[in-house]
Amino acid sequence: TTTTNKTTNENFSTLEELLKHLEGGKQIGNYIKCRKNTDIMVNLIKRLPNEKISTLIEMIKPKLKDIMISNNKVSQKLFEQCTSEQRMKVINIIKDNFVDIACNKWGSFSLQALIKNISLHEEQELIKSCICGKSNELVINKRATVIVQKLFVILNEKLITSLFDEINSLFTTLITSSLGFGLLKAYLINNKNISIQSKLIENICLNLETILKHPYGCNFIC
Repeated sequence: TTTTNKTTNENFSTLEELLKHLEGGKQIGNYIKCRKNTDIMVNLIKRLPNEKISTLIEMIKPKLKDIMISNNKVSQKLFEQCTSEQRMKVINIIKDNFVDIACNKWGSFSLQALIKNISLHEEQELIKSCICGKSNELVINKRATVIVQKLFVILNEKLITSLFDEINSLFTTLITSSLGFGLLKAYLINNKNISIQSKLIENICLNLETILKHPYGCNFIC
């Protein structure tokens, strides 16, 4: 039996026990990626003190993207346990791979857990920067569009306006498609600010004839 296939009836109480089993930290990323080890890692992460969470994040840094798209349950538990500072470290690690992760089925689940736990303005700024100039790629992908919807819920008004401005060039495409319908609905429901709603209404008025020709467009207006 290799170190990445430890049976699920065995558990570790500390990070040190896991590292001893792996004979060091080099294999930890591959170990966590293996879905067979999910329960072991989830139980371990729940026990880890804050400083050990930081140690674990540093050790899995080279494999974090792979872990998020291979074993989302471990990623989700890790992000639940993170402090704001630790979440910011995670966001910085995955920044260049954010779109790839968002477009992956399991990666999308991992990112949703990360976004759900975001609280500070600094975290919002940082995660928004991950999609700067890339948001159009996200809104046309069925996995990634959910991430944009989640961002509409947690971002502040300034960042929401900036995000909407980025995807504005795809407005008619979005409002006349199933993916875009859900996205724009989330935008409207979660943002009661008059200036933000006015921007959406203005776009509808400018493209009304095109919108009314499509079922999704008609449903959105109704």
